[in-house]
Amino acid sequence: MSREVVIRRMKAQERGKVISITWKTGLFGEDLTGRHIVPDKLLFSYLYSWYYITYEPENCFVAVVDGEVAGYLIGTSDTRIQRRRFQASIIPKINKRVLKLQKYGILYDQKAKDWLSGTLHDEILSYQEQLPAMIEEYPAHLHINVLPGYQRLGIGHALMDRFIETMSVADARGIHLITTSINSKAVPFYKKRGFKVLSEQSFDARWVGHEEASVLVFGMHLDR
Repeated sequence: MSREVVIRRMKAQERGKVISITWKTGLFGEDLTGRHIVPDKLLFSYLYSWYYITYEPENCFVAVVDGEVAGYLIGTSDTRIQRRRFQASIIPKINKRVLKLQKYGILYDQKAKDWLSGTLHDEILSYQEQLPAMIEEYPAHLHINVLPGYQRLGIGHALMDRFIETMSVADARGIHLITTSINSKAVPFYKKRGFKVLSEQSFDARWVGHEEASVLVFGMHLDR
């Protein structure tokens, strides 16, 4: 029996669903629950989904399967504006949450410390360094996640189609995204969708049991 898949803009009451999926797919597509790597779901959402569902809901799309939110695509048409807002509005939340977790001893584990320092470096410092080189050609960016039980239903392609259409209407010249070589399902999907590797940089992935891994930045021009 075929399953009904509906792609639409996220509703305000579905923000919690997006945060939950962010967590359940947060370890390179796998569930973070019980992994004892990331110390806090709220902190994780601040890094990867909170900005979009709060400040750019018009660029947040969900896939609803048989009435359940099974995946999402969230993004922005203008990364320059997004990063300014992120720095002004989200970084203070991250800092406040980190201090609270430290106060209550939640960030005592070395794995958690390694994840936090590595993630903040990748998300804030390394990414900022790359921005000037890519932002002119690829001003839009996205994050896409689909729960494992709902994959192979064409959800990823349908979400991507909707976002590309939205970014074309917004007159964005191109889209970029960031993933890692560990995410073995995502990399071929992006290539199939026409994204090209713009840069590749190795990073220390021992905190998730991988000796070698790369951060991959993909980009795709849009027809205008």
